[in-house]
Amino acid sequence: MKLNYKKLLTTITLILIIVSIIGISYAVYKNDKDNADATLVLTDEFFSINYLDGKNFELNEILPGDTYTKKISVTNVSNVDTYLTIGIMDIIKSSDNLKLTVMDNQKNVIYDKIITNIDVEVVKSVDLGVGKTLSYTIMVKNEGTETSSFYANILAYKEIIKQTSKTFKDTILENSNVKELESNVITGTSEGDEGLIKTKDDDGDSYIFRGNVTNNNVNFGGFNWKIVRINGDSTIRLVAVTALDNQSAYNSDSEITDNYTSKLEYNNSKIKEQLDSFLSSNLQENSKYIVESTFCEDITVFNEENDTTILNPYNRVFTENTPSLTCMGNKLKEKIGLLTVDEVVLAGAYQNNSNNSFYLHTNMINGSWWTMSGSQIIKRSNVVDAISVNRDGSLNYNKKISTQMYVRPVINLDSNTTVTGTGTVDDPYMIKQS
Repeated sequence: MKLNYKKLLTTITLILIIVSIIGISYAVYKNDKDNADATLVLTDEFFSINYLDGKNFELNEILPGDTYTKKISVTNVSNVDTYLTIGIMDIIKSSDNLKLTVMDNQKNVIYDKIITNIDVEVVKSVDLGVGKTLSYTIMVKNEGTETSSFYANILAYKEIIKQTSKTFKDTILENSNVKELESNVITGTSEGDEGLIKTKDDDGDSYIFRGNVTNNNVNFGGFNWKIVRINGDSTIRLVAVTALDNQSAYNSDSEITDNYTSKLEYNNSKIKEQLDSFLSSNLQENSKYIVESTFCEDITVFNEENDTTILNPYNRVFTENTPSLTCMGNKLKEKIGLLTVDEVVLAGAYQNNSNNSFYLHTNMINGSWWTMSGSQIIKRSNVVDAISVNRDGSLNYNKKISTQMYVRPVINLDSNTTVTGTGTVDDPYMIKQS
């Protein structure tokens, strides 16, 4: 009897301990959750910082169209004028459709951009005189169609000396000779240094390097890259100096089909498999800097006569000589892909003319390499061709997609990326780790 009583007493004690632990755990969790939105005032010898709604974003479920707001005010409590910077740090997000908007106390929008993976300074070195207060409203909005999550810290801090914040785009423009594209008609190769050419793509103003430029070198993720262009969304497009180790067919063309252009679709290609494998195997540690950007899959038909179909990239480059960064085909959002033939021509290539001088030419690739642009379809022979670049820098429009050729990875770096270096071979651009 005493033994049973002791067992019962032990069991009750264990139950009480477990219940207490659960209660404490819930209280800690609830307290932490509440603290994310609780007012927090931090004061030092320079600033009194009032995070009116807490200093952390901890948003588990942001419904489409929802906006979450936090306010911050900063007072200079010192006896010297200083400068204020506010950053959004340690970003973790589940969507590329979250927008960050910051307004000052006059309701002027001072920052309004899609949130990326990189820490960003939304207020940079703003004058804050003795006894003065500055207030800001920070908003996160889900502009997508799916529920998202977002976590980040708001950090306000002083800078004794006024600082400037240059993105990778700012640095490239500052270090380059920028010219307007004089004509959309390209009539020859570019073998000299023509600098950075301003044109348009689907997202706005784009700047593409052309000719034998020497200040577009990047070392990233342990690989050497060339900057091809600043995209219209301010991301930076890079192409690898070397190709993947193994050659690849673009796709199989052995099957007869009613839709031959489907064999040129990037998402169904053998090349995509190789590129995705390269990305996950070699650049995973630096993946926060690589963003989805627009890759142009132009497999649209220009003309169809008898059994031969001419695609628009062939017509633009080999007939009309009018390459364009505006996409006439499918605009794919990808983290890795290939150059289009339009980009290669604007960089300095021209039809079947050799060019050993422009920056896309390299002796490190011992053969031809693929572009993302379709060329022609000859149905009676069951042939689908894509455009490639020969070893001597000339273009080839009649390579079957089943041909084994080299693959040059193309990625896009986040618009908030900052760098060191000058872009030369001896001093390549390198990302400042955040």
